[in-house]
Amino acid sequence: MGGASAEFDEGGATAPPGEGVLARGLRVFVAIAERGSTNAAAVASELDIPVSTVYRLLRTLREAGLVVERDNEYRVSRTFANIATVRLDNEVLSDAARPALEWLSAQTGETSNLLVRSGLSAYCVHEVESQRGEGPRLPIGQPMKLHAGAEHRVLLAFAPAPLVDAVIGGGLPNYTVSTPSAPSLRSSLELIRQRRLAVSHGEYLPGVVAVGVPVFVHHRFVCSVGVAGPGERCNDEWIRATAGVLAKTSLTLSDLLATA
Repeated sequence: MGGASAEFDEGGATAPPGEGVLARGLRVFVAIAERGSTNAAAVASELDIPVSTVYRLLRTLREAGLVVERDNEYRVSRTFANIATVRLDNEVLSDAARPALEWLSAQTGETSNLLVRSGLSAYCVHEVESQRGEGPRLPIGQPMKLHAGAEHRVLLAFAPAPLVDAVIGGGLPNYTVSTPSAPSLRSSLELIRQRRLAVSHGEYLPGVVAVGVPVFVHHRFVCSVGVAGPGERCNDEWIRATAGVLAKTSLTLSDLLATA
């Protein structure tokens, strides 16, 4: 017999033609997110799905870490909410920062990037490559350690003290011979907070010089912005000039992000 066939739920009820388990699971998840907190019976009534099916879908959502249950009430998990918020914030940062990073790369001649911290990791959310088409590149959206590299250490310098202790206590991988040890790292973090500037020489990537500064929005630390290039091009004079350009970029980003 031609045409779309209806899919039967538990109890003999039918789901809309073409709607599979994933689609119904998403409908249940959205219903919970919109209500803030609700129970299975309310979801079943709202979506016209058998309550036994709702319980089965809720079990799957709970096992996936998307919802949590307490006293028969379901809500979106904090883990999912945090991930969604971080992703949204990073997209806003990337869009707002693009013109400033393009200007920064044009002024310094090297690759510029913007990093944020989430937990114990640094993430590059936007990067503008050197016009020369060569130079260091950071992985976009991939977790990196906080202790090596100028832009990374800026994130760590302005992190809460317990987090700094957790990073150092968790061990510091040696990427190069210049990767800082725990004692030198602690002293460098204090200097970064005082100067609002970090410089690294081959700490994260061999032969790469990087300069990074913090960005504040309404006196709240938000992210780090930096420039990196090969050591043969990035001498002391370049570092001094880049530090000045980065200071201007930080103020520009602060204004842009305040209205983003």
